[in-house]
Amino acid sequence: MAPPNIKALLAFTRVAATGSLSQAAANLGLAQSAVSRYIAQLEAQFGGPLFYRTGRGVICTELGNVLLGSAQDVIDAADALSVAAHDHASVPSGSVSIGLLHGAASYLPTRLYAHLRERLPRVQLQIIEGHSGEIEEWTASGEVSMGILNRYRPGNWAGAHKLLASAVCLVARPGSFARAPTAVRFAALARYPLIVPVMPNALRLRLEELAQRHGMPLDIAIEASGNTTVKSLVLDHGLFGVMPQLACARELREGTLEVRPIAERAFKANTLLITSTRRTMTKAAREVMRAIPPLARTLVRDGVWIES
Repeated sequence: MAPPNIKALLAFTRVAATGSLSQAAANLGLAQSAVSRYIAQLEAQFGGPLFYRTGRGVICTELGNVLLGSAQDVIDAADALSVAAHDHASVPSGSVSIGLLHGAASYLPTRLYAHLRERLPRVQLQIIEGHSGEIEEWTASGEVSMGILNRYRPGNWAGAHKLLASAVCLVARPGSFARAPTAVRFAALARYPLIVPVMPNALRLRLEELAQRHGMPLDIAIEASGNTTVKSLVLDHGLFGVMPQLACARELREGTLEVRPIAERAFKANTLLITSTRRTMTKAAREVMRAIPPLARTLVRDGVWIES
């Protein structure tokens, strides 16, 4: 039997992880038909179906489960071989993927791109935006080399590099806080019609926990997870969003939104840089990881990111 195609194995493991041909195709940057062909190729090679279809997607057959661990081992070995070859090069090169929090997407990518273009021109970035939970999954599975996400609970976050601690804010259209103090007490949130993230979401969970601790109901006008949607609802309908200050840094500089920090010591957004334990770090990835903390400090120093 000829050895299986690495790309086909990668498609197989990604479909198994996502439970969806279309999601796996999107993650891999392929057409769904190409992923289907790869799966059909492996099924012909291994002599049986790898997936059952369900109402919600696909799950591995018994054969698929037997092969899944070995397939991932082959992919990891191929990655390690590629890393070893690249690390012998005198100049870091190759692709580096970063899962980037929506809120950090306004300024950090442009600074990082400029830095790499000047100092490491052979390194190509792949930036994938997402929510913190998604980014954690991507780094855990090795879909990205590293991720930048938020944590809303106090902790030491072993293995992560803390880039920023910023306020979680009540976000409104300009003029909404004309008579309000410079910060809003958590208990006062009950007076505002809120836009809150859709569950599951780390910010929403922390918001609900603190509301329960204060013994107060939240006036939830609508649930929405996308930052663009939240900001549109704030501007068009006078609702109030709850998000880290980092998430609206550009709008604050442009004066299109107004915020008040929520005065609650246990409610901060800690922005962390994490790395994948599943994917071997290339020399290029290590250089990118090394560049990010100084660039974050520059954003703070320039007043673009505001540390609390």
